[in-house]
Amino acid sequence: MKNVIIINELKKYPVFNLKILRDIIEKDSNYSKLVVYRLKKNNLIFEIERNKYTVNKDPLIISSNIIWPSYISCWSALRYYNLTEQLPQNVFVLTTRSRKKKEIKVIQKDSY
Repeated sequence: MKNVIIINELKKYPVFNLKILRDIIEKDSNYSKLVVYRLKKNNLIFEIERNKYTVNKDPLIISSNIIWPSYISCWSALRYYNLTEQLPQNVFVLTTRSRKKKEIKVIQKDSY
């Protein structure tokens, strides 16, 4: 399968894992790991954390889909709805699940 077709299918998912990729390319796990490696090497996909990848560069889309249930909150939400003129340096996400505080770096920050 060509990379363009794979990327177009992956754009439907804000965050995806190996199982979703395996279902798209209809191959086994080892081959899908190889495809992920090659796509990452060519900067066509970005690794968020272990077994979570994305094609998007918008931090609001990525951050709200890393863990479910979650939502954008605090200054990030205020800025999104133009209720403040301050530009937050971080995207704040709240969830009901227990999880360690984790910082994830996104390549592009000018989506505000």
